[in-house]
Order: sequence, then structure tokens, then C-alpha cells
Amino acid sequence: MRDDLVCAFDRDLPELLSDSQWITVAQRLGLTRRERDVAKLICRGKTKDGISGALGISPNTVRMHCRNLFDKLGVHDRVGVVVRVVSARCRMCQEYPLTADEDRTRLSSKMSQDPH
Repeated sequence: MRDDLVCAFDRDLPELLSDSQWITVAQRLGLTRRERDVAKLICRGKTKDGISGALGISPNTVRMHCRNLFDKLGVHDRVGVVVRVVSARCRMCQEYPLTADEDRTRLSSKMSQDPH
């Protein structure tokens, strides 16, 4: 049962941020490149094993990166990572809002990529 539940959640969720936004958010949060990679995969719903496979590192290394990420962000779990990333993204949008055309272009691009 637990394995089924884990598999159900280890799927690709839509991208939360563009690559350039991830770089900016990671810099604002003081994350290393690898911590950024792990945070990105956490935000996409990947499990420890999913992150391990995607990055080609051991599950123990993923655990270490997660622990460092949690400490750096002042959170206790993966949900906290997502909340901190979204919060940083929201602050970034307030400082550098998209124009209506940029927003529409990004939305239509996302919708055309979503198979559902």
C-alpha cells in the first residue's frame, strides 16, 4: 500500500518556475546549484528515490542535500520547501511583474504542454 502511495506521488508535476526564475530564486534563498536542483525536483513532486535517479546520486546524498536545504530555508519538510520557493517567487513577481502579454504567452505555452 505505501509503495503504491509513494509511486502515485512520484510523478512529474508542472514546472513551478522557468529556469531563469529558478536561478534568481535560488540566489535569493542562498542555495547552491545542487540544492536548487533538489528543490526543483521536490517542487515537481519527486520522492527521494526519484530525485536520486534524476540527479544520478545516491539516496543518502539526496537526504544530505534535503537536510541542508531544510536548514538553510528554516523549514522541516518538503512542503516547507515548496512554500518558501513559492513565497520567493511571489516576492519576485511583485518586484518584477510580467506584462499582460508576457503573462498570456507563458499561460498559453503551459496549457499547450499540459496533456490533461
